[in-house]
Amino acid sequence: MTSFYSALSSRNVYVAINTLIVMVMIGVFFYRVGLRQDQISIDLKDRANQVALRVSKSVKPTLWNIYQKSIDRKYTEKVSSAILDSELSADYLESVVVYGNFAHVFMGRKKSSLNEIQTFNKEDRALLIAKGFENISVPVRQGKMSIGSVSVFFNLAYNSSQLQSIRIGEFIQGGLLTFIFIFIFNMSRKAQLAKVASEEALISLKITQNQLIEAEKMAALGSLVAGVAHEINTPLGVSLTATSLVEECAGKIQEFMAGNELTKENLLSNILDIVNATELSMNNLHRVSKLVETFKELAADHSKGEVRSINIRDYINQTMRTLSVTLYEHNVEFILIPGDDIDIITVPLALSQIISSLTGNAIKHGFSGRTQGVLTINVLKVDDYYIQIHFQDDGVGMSQEVVNNIFEPFYTTTRHSGGVGLDMNIVYNIVNKNMAGKIRVISTLGAGSSFIITLPIDLAVNKPSDSNV
Repeated sequence: MTSFYSALSSRNVYVAINTLIVMVMIGVFFYRVGLRQDQISIDLKDRANQVALRVSKSVKPTLWNIYQKSIDRKYTEKVSSAILDSELSADYLESVVVYGNFAHVFMGRKKSSLNEIQTFNKEDRALLIAKGFENISVPVRQGKMSIGSVSVFFNLAYNSSQLQSIRIGEFIQGGLLTFIFIFIFNMSRKAQLAKVASEEALISLKITQNQLIEAEKMAALGSLVAGVAHEINTPLGVSLTATSLVEECAGKIQEFMAGNELTKENLLSNILDIVNATELSMNNLHRVSKLVETFKELAADHSKGEVRSINIRDYINQTMRTLSVTLYEHNVEFILIPGDDIDIITVPLALSQIISSLTGNAIKHGFSGRTQGVLTINVLKVDDYYIQIHFQDDGVGMSQEVVNNIFEPFYTTTRHSGGVGLDMNIVYNIVNKNMAGKIRVISTLGAGSSFIITLPIDLAVNKPSDSNV
């Protein structure tokens, strides 16, 4: 079944199946209309035949009396004309004719172009046949003897308006059924593909986690794995729940249709649930997909410190998302100031190390003794050669002495609690040596701290010595 839905992910197969459904429904439409048209024609012929039988019974005594003896013809014709006139009140009838034993017109009545009833003449028969009127004849018998016949001319086109209504009704019904079939098919397809995507995302996540564990070179990798796992678990669980609801609703609709119990109310109710669940599932799967891509990208960067092009805002945001568990545990809010997209060529691993170290330093020192805090990062383009990253916290700030010595090796204000004093020195060396940049800090006690990092836009290009940084 999985391979079947995998095949449906192909756009050509998807379009072909939808086209097939439409073609089948069109065929069913024409077949049903044809059946209804045939049935109406049969019914109309049957009604005309009943008229002929009634007239034959009504005029039989008169024909028999004429056949045996002379009776006043005018009186007989007047009585019979009244009988024929009453039958011609039906809209679909055009003419009723009574023939004698020698095929001569005993009497007949017809409708004029103004819908007036007139006497039928012998030559009218050919005219009616030429105009396409159908003709049904029944014999008039006295015992086994034929004493005449009755012919009824009727118009099959009388049903054109009824047939048009039938066509419209069948078209609407067929269109609605086609929509329902395609909708259910597409929703089931999306639900199954979403489920497959969820399973693939889980597999991809496990593979990526294994690669990260094998390539782990830094202690920050543990927080990376924890952060992504935390971010993925929630949307993935929501997506799987929503997918199950879609399958349940699709099954209900199919059961209603199979039992011919599908009503507008339960159809709309289930369709609404399917649409909402599918939208919820797709939104969460898109989120999972982005997280997995981030996971892969950061994993690759942690396994090798190569130089490549990145969108610096996106990369910082991705790095901070991997630290979401740590931020959440310390009630720290992260804000990335909106701005223009800036692509730079640098060492992503080094940038990730810097952001992670500055975040850890802010949590450990900047927010020490506080129950919450805010980290704000802004990225600015200085000129065509350099950008600046402003990393700011609203913590306790630093004294001027700490500001002057923060990047010195083994300088720490927490030696009594096990601090070594190398974190900021490592950050300084990475910025200056690995990334050809500069870092400085601005801070005041009680007013938070701000680290300003200046980096080249293209690490592979020689920077001009007079660049204003």
